[in-house]
Amino acid sequence: MYTDTKYQIPKYDSKTDENSNVAGDEKKLILSQGNFKKIAYLIKKANAPLPPENSHVLRIVVVACVLVGMYAAYQVQEVSFLLFISIAVVTIIGNIFSAVTRKKPYSWIKILLAIAATAVFSTTTLAVISAASQGNIPSILSPLAALFMWIIAIHSFDVPARRDLTFSLSGSAGLIAVSSAQALDNSFAVNVVVWILLSLVALNLMWRSLSQKQETVEQAVKNTTIAIAVAALVTFSVILILPPPKPLHTTTFPASIQNKIPVTNPGGLTQGGSNPAAPAKPGHPGGRVEVGGYLGFAGPLNTGLRGKLSNQIVMRVRATEPGYWLGETFNTWNGQSWTQTPSATSILTGDPVFYIPSKQLGEPVSLLYDAPQNTETFYVATALPNLLFSTESPSEIYFPDSHLYIGPGRSIRSRFAIEAGTIYTVISRDIRLTDTQLENIMPPGSSFTTGIPANELKNDLQLPKPYLRVKKLADTIVKKYHAKTTYEIVSALESWMGSHMHYSLNIPPLPKNADSVDQFLFVTKTGFCEQISSALVVMLRTLGIPSREAVGYVAGSYDPITDLYQVKASDAHAWVQVWYGPNGGWQDTDPTTSVPFTTPSPGQIILSATANFFKSNLSNLLAILAGLFISISAGYLINKRLKFMKLSFAEKAVFRLNKISSSLDIKRDTFEPLNIFMERFKFSIRDILNKDPTLELKIEELTQQLNSYGYDPQIFNDNSKTKQIQEKIQEDLDTISKSVRSG
Repeated sequence: MYTDTKYQIPKYDSKTDENSNVAGDEKKLILSQGNFKKIAYLIKKANAPLPPENSHVLRIVVVACVLVGMYAAYQVQEVSFLLFISIAVVTIIGNIFSAVTRKKPYSWIKILLAIAATAVFSTTTLAVISAASQGNIPSILSPLAALFMWIIAIHSFDVPARRDLTFSLSGSAGLIAVSSAQALDNSFAVNVVVWILLSLVALNLMWRSLSQKQETVEQAVKNTTIAIAVAALVTFSVILILPPPKPLHTTTFPASIQNKIPVTNPGGLTQGGSNPAAPAKPGHPGGRVEVGGYLGFAGPLNTGLRGKLSNQIVMRVRATEPGYWLGETFNTWNGQSWTQTPSATSILTGDPVFYIPSKQLGEPVSLLYDAPQNTETFYVATALPNLLFSTESPSEIYFPDSHLYIGPGRSIRSRFAIEAGTIYTVISRDIRLTDTQLENIMPPGSSFTTGIPANELKNDLQLPKPYLRVKKLADTIVKKYHAKTTYEIVSALESWMGSHMHYSLNIPPLPKNADSVDQFLFVTKTGFCEQISSALVVMLRTLGIPSREAVGYVAGSYDPITDLYQVKASDAHAWVQVWYGPNGGWQDTDPTTSVPFTTPSPGQIILSATANFFKSNLSNLLAILAGLFISISAGYLINKRLKFMKLSFAEKAVFRLNKISSSLDIKRDTFEPLNIFMERFKFSIRDILNKDPTLELKIEELTQQLNSYGYDPQIFNDNSKTKQIQEKIQEDLDTISKSVRSG
């Protein structure tokens, strides 16, 4: 008889039933009394010992999940390596102790654990209060992470039951979640993937333990696969509709520096790279440009030089809105290089927050007051010059020092080298106007120089020579496009340059004493960002529009997983700032690169990346799909053939018989006896049997032969008889098959 323990009915146990009735009566009696007794009963019931968990595999997997979570916290520098190792060792020892004493836990251990937890909590509270009193809110994250890890480690000494292991697994999930929020690199995903795989195994083991292993391994794998697919689909759907994340404006922001290496010349620029504290040096043809180094940050910006910058990440940025990460601006042009008019370096005092005076920004104060805040946190990935980057108008800087410097060109400089691991936050009040606003901000006929101080106007219109050819070209373009306002003129010049000039890094060196703008506009008509932007500045200045050169980095690519912009060395860039009067201030414009000024939603990024991936790899994907289809089909056929080859002769004969019957839409039930099936088969082909009466005899003989072959042991002792029966079965099957096909 076929039985399945899954459907067995439990045996009746009068003793168990009697005890259940007694327990039920006791529960009713307690709950019918006062509130105090009810609460005491419920507390006692909730803390009643549960059956011990005897699966050592489950315990090992849960401990592995916890250790992965703790390592994740160490990887994002929430705890030190020594602390991670210490807590991990305690956790392992505690779980071994719990496994050994699971059937009879010591009652006194709970008292010791409560004392240890109280001590750890008190120590953490004092550390948090100390950090908060100093205004260093971000520093409370480390003691809180350590507290959570110690609680999990202390709890590991008292995990006799499955419920206690569930708490440890949940604690590891909390560590992974918190650490993921602090991660700056997608390589952290390895921790998440490992933890997910281990936790799925743990949950399966828990479920099998809970169901007393009534679920087979195959069922567990199937159910887990379905659960993962559903969870992935739901997660992906949620991500697609998530809005862009926004940094908060109501807390103290991250700021730290790994090693406070003082620069050689406080207030001066450094070169970054392998010697981050050394003074910056102007570039020269054939000179080496290190990762993160950029000739535009070395004082003069020589437009005849362009360093070959790699794709190594130099910094990551989390921002309310992206933009150009400005390093410094230049206003003095000599035909080949940009410099900044010498000015006194001013000192800012702070610790940890520095406030930038409005007059230092050169923007109309009224516009700065009304501009929205843009919060930008910079995570430096490689040694850089000692510049603090930001978008256009920084108003507050969070940096772990008591002094900063503002040098020429509004460049903000640290007195310490900026090495990998440095973190600082800038709050900018960016005056970003839409195209429509810029178009209407200065009515036709108004002066291009309205609102700009006289001492700055001279520098922002400076030219080393008249540039008659450049002015004639600019006038021709303006007339062609009927441009009158600043916005119309800038748009006209950029449009003309876009259709007549070309961007390239592979251009011949600038001839000696040649003017870079003349060479670009009238000779090569090809150049890189420094030459293109310089040409635009010079054309604008010949028309009397104040403008200047700006250098820094473009926003970089946005990573929706970490919510960070990945800024590479190759993202170093030069663009133009144009004066739009007292109602517009200085506005960025770029004839070479389009920079987004809003953070895209994760869904936009994923859909766009997916579409681009399929578009650029369509032929490869089709080839892979074709290869998979062929491989799966071949594997299926080979597997089917191998299974057929493993069948006995009788099983192969029955398989062939089933195939013949299937062609007539006659299916044999799995446990249907052969005799009954053959009677149904004969009934279904009655018309064929009426035409050929000998065929029915063949079918009866085949049935008898198959039964004899399967149940007569004497046949196997006589090889000649066995072979004779096999040949007869094959002959009868051939006859039946031929008759069925001919109808």
